[in-house]
Amino acid sequence: MAVTNLQIHNELSRRFKRVTSNSSKKINTEEWDAYFNEAYRAWVKARVSVAKTNSKVRYDLRPLEIINEKLKIKEDAKSWVIAELPKNYYNIQSIAIMAKCKDCDKAYSLDDVYFLQGNDWRSTISDPNWKPSFLWRRAPVDENSEGLRIGVGDYKIESIHIDYYRLPNPIYSVELSECYVDLRQTMGNVNRGFELNDFQMDEIVDIAVYYASRDVGNFVEAKTQYEKIINYK
Repeated sequence: MAVTNLQIHNELSRRFKRVTSNSSKKINTEEWDAYFNEAYRAWVKARVSVAKTNSKVRYDLRPLEIINEKLKIKEDAKSWVIAELPKNYYNIQSIAIMAKCKDCDKAYSLDDVYFLQGNDWRSTISDPNWKPSFLWRRAPVDENSEGLRIGVGDYKIESIHIDYYRLPNPIYSVELSECYVDLRQTMGNVNRGFELNDFQMDEIVDIAVYYASRDVGNFVEAKTQYEKIINYK
């Protein structure tokens, strides 16, 4: 069963009262949505960084994973191509590149694809041990403001596919508040719900409660729970 926005807000209020029993601060619907969305972004950011080595994290993030997305090449220079990343792109997990050499009758996979820091690009692509090579099936890659840059040597790139994590979608609880005037004009009167399940919701709610508690100056107990979640304890 999908997690409802009302369920999220009930949990936010209940847990906030538990850790801030002496506070008279009242948090409205829009503020709770903002805290929850901030917490959701932090939760995703922390987990994506360890997703390749943690099976529990990979399960948590599975609804945000996009598999085998083909990228459009928008710039083809002499020593590299620039591939356009999806608008909802957040983090690459793997890259599959198919390329042809001058005398090839079919494309082959470049299996040695490695990421570079931007400042190392020019020195790396001229280094015989690291430059693009069809013989060694090797291609350097980096991300920049234009997209995904892939080094080209004695081959022509035929296709680029990536597995990636997309940006999380924020929740908006317009059905629970009369103050969402601007959002009603663009989204209508229907909530935008949470896209994961109640297990993940529990963790994100605790982070959101920490943020809210922090802002009212009462966050000791909430901080302990926050650190457990962020550090996977």
